[in-house]
Amino acid sequence: MSFLICYVLATSHFVIATNLLPPSRLTDSRVEKSFSQGRILGGNRVDIGKVRIGVSWRFIEAPRSIEGKSESDAIVFNEANHEVFTDQEGRFSLSNQYITQGDTLFAVDSSQRFGCVLNFDESHQIEGTLQELLPLAINVDTSNLVSGGHRGSGVTVRVSVKIKDKFLPLGYFVFVPQHPKLDPKISRKILLPPGEYKISVGARSGLRESRFAQLGTDKDTIKQLEFVMKPIKVVVGQNSPKLVYSACLGCDTDDFVDGELRGKWTVLEFWGYWCGPCVSRSIPDLISFQRKNKNHGDKFRIVSIHVAKDVQTVGEYRKHLSELPDLEWNPVELPFPVIIDKESNISTEWEIREFPTAILVDPEGKIQFIGTSLGAITKLHNAIGCEG
Repeated sequence: MSFLICYVLATSHFVIATNLLPPSRLTDSRVEKSFSQGRILGGNRVDIGKVRIGVSWRFIEAPRSIEGKSESDAIVFNEANHEVFTDQEGRFSLSNQYITQGDTLFAVDSSQRFGCVLNFDESHQIEGTLQELLPLAINVDTSNLVSGGHRGSGVTVRVSVKIKDKFLPLGYFVFVPQHPKLDPKISRKILLPPGEYKISVGARSGLRESRFAQLGTDKDTIKQLEFVMKPIKVVVGQNSPKLVYSACLGCDTDDFVDGELRGKWTVLEFWGYWCGPCVSRSIPDLISFQRKNKNHGDKFRIVSIHVAKDVQTVGEYRKHLSELPDLEWNPVELPFPVIIDKESNISTEWEIREFPTAILVDPEGKIQFIGTSLGAITKLHNAIGCEG
């Protein structure tokens, strides 16, 4: 039995409707595929044929002309993963083999004037309203990166859209300044339908920052977001920040005098119970290394720093780690301390951008390595000649 659902977010002449038939299933030797059937409905102002639908869009800077006015600084939808196109009647078929729950689908017409976000969930319902795309101005000041000698190859802007109280990734684009030293400020307009967005701007040599924007239906007012890029300070060869904490499992009060990491080599491991690679690889690797080299305690130390919004005390740490299935190591009897990073203050100070991250600090307090725990162990092994 089939039925038709049309989900209207705002008044519009153009509606994307999905015919929620029981998914057709095709068997190709060993792989079973399911499909969702959809259709775009429209009026005279839009061509419903060859409307593009996909996930993980890559935007591109391209001029477009709207009602005789040229927009040379517009950022438009370029290509996406697993794209499909509507036929001349606006119908399309979407394979669920490549689109999973939580993916953000987006549809855009051939003129780059109309588009909408489609929420794809496990019930295979695709629903939304095609609306006119509105400009969101993004202004990025990279002068701090240039003047400090930290200029990278470009600035990456990632766009997330709010769907059912969560921000889900929509796409990204990259700014590449033509003359960064002469003109470090970049201004572009990205074209998006009405909605709530999270815009994150980052660079290889700059800290990531995020701003939020609400786009309404007023196309005469351009929403502006301002970003000032800050250079990364925690880099190899520089003095390490201080390590200041208030909650720790297994810490000795004499471990760090005034937060200074001096006197011996120090491996700092930033991790969290929610991070699969952390609990399955990096922490076990460090446990093994510590136990093999316990007789070299006068030369090095390992300190793990646990980062999670819902872990602010040692008790909460014990609770969450005890609930992890098939854990092959005892989280409350580690051979090295576990510092609880309250409110992510430590990871912010140390400019941690991904997990897990290991940082190796030499006895003089200078950073010698930033990367994986295995990389830190290898560098430490070469420095002090301990067992790998």
